[in-house]
Amino acid sequence: MYLDKPIGNHTLMQTIARANRVFPGKHSGLIVDYANVFASLERALAIYGAGKDGKSPVRDKQQLVSELRSALEAATRFCSGRREFLGHQRLVETLYGAVKLDPAALEFASRAPCLGAIADAIRAKLNPNPVDVSAVMASINRVLDASVAGIAIPTKPGGALDLRRSISRRWPSDS
Repeated sequence: MYLDKPIGNHTLMQTIARANRVFPGKHSGLIVDYANVFASLERALAIYGAGKDGKSPVRDKQQLVSELRSALEAATRFCSGRREFLGHQRLVETLYGAVKLDPAALEFASRAPCLGAIADAIRAKLNPNPVDVSAVMASINRVLDASVAGIAIPTKPGGALDLRRSISRRWPSDS
């Protein structure tokens, strides 16, 4: 939210409340103050916004920077296990592919592809210029296509086939 004119007291508190309105995935709002409203904010907070035990809810910027530093280091440590994550994701992808056509797969339909998207993003960051193997894959597909032969399937059923005679010609009897 951009503040470009002076506001104060109740209107200021409502404005800030709007910027910090809860929404899934949103943990805070951003207010850009072009009108130096911060002094009015301190007065309004004294009237309307005293936090727990009468303390001001405004936090020291250096404290926030320190918390950000700690949170970023923790997130970095967490992500350092990305190779382990990628292994888990590959297993999930393989198992999900094996059960995808079964109705039981609906339970996993939103989470398994999400892990795949995260893994793809990690791989793109780790290897921004992947090797292009499309020509090799096309060559392999041509070889496979040439090696597969089809057979004609009769449109009308043929006569009865005596399997006993076919088997006796191939394998001698035990006698």
